[in-house]
Amino acid sequence: MSGKGWEAQTIFEVLPNEVTWRYYSHDIAALRFFKKYQRRLVEEIDKIDKFFDSAAAGTLPNVSWIDPDFGLTVYPGPPNDDHPPHDVRHTQNLVSKVYNALINAGNDLWSKTLFVVTYDEHGGFYDHVSPQQWSPADDYNEFKRYGIRVPAFVISPWVGRQKAYGSQSHHLQSREVIFDHTSILKTILRRFCTPNGSIPPNMTARVDAANDLSGLLTETHPRIDYSTAPIIENVPVPIKDRISFDETKPEWQESLQVLADEAMANGVPPNKL
Repeated sequence: MSGKGWEAQTIFEVLPNEVTWRYYSHDIAALRFFKKYQRRLVEEIDKIDKFFDSAAAGTLPNVSWIDPDFGLTVYPGPPNDDHPPHDVRHTQNLVSKVYNALINAGNDLWSKTLFVVTYDEHGGFYDHVSPQQWSPADDYNEFKRYGIRVPAFVISPWVGRQKAYGSQSHHLQSREVIFDHTSILKTILRRFCTPNGSIPPNMTARVDAANDLSGLLTETHPRIDYSTAPIIENVPVPIKDRISFDETKPEWQESLQVLADEAMANGVPPNKL
């Protein structure tokens, strides 16, 4: 990974100056895979603890991005990225804690919040729906096809009760509305980069063609029928769940560790990785 990095533009570079954002990580922000954010102090990168503090104070930025704990040695908590062999109960606790922080956030932030939880893989479960045969828009021919479906949760007081899984899903199917990961980016662009109903700025062909999530926000007033999510208590943290420097790691974990080492060598403190 040393000397390399993605050249692509990120969503954060497209946001207007007045739109605030923070990238909250546990051990190291995956944002550092992009060249622009490697080996230097990035004020907008904070640890997850800052997210919870800002939520309680009601001072969260307009856009918050959260990375789970990938199991490196930077952050003391247990891995909670849902990736084998990590205990998925830690992941569920992370989602519950973030949700609870949002519904209890100061300044009534919950009434203005869209909380999206998504995955990059299907988890190995059988999917009875074959990938779409037509080619979606993309800048690269090898990516002009949708893959298998992955889980996603769209949580907000503006989303109707059970409509994301039920009547709303049937409604969307009848209109052949397809969401992919870039739908998150398109939603951010539509919300913060379209003053007076203007057209969202261009990013990539895939983002430009994506459907945003506004169709799920069907309520005329924010719902108040919500409750605190449960926390799974006493989940064990086996010692082997913490990756050590002399242990063989997957390539992606090695890449993250290299990025962390290089950033710290350049003076970036662990709390800003």
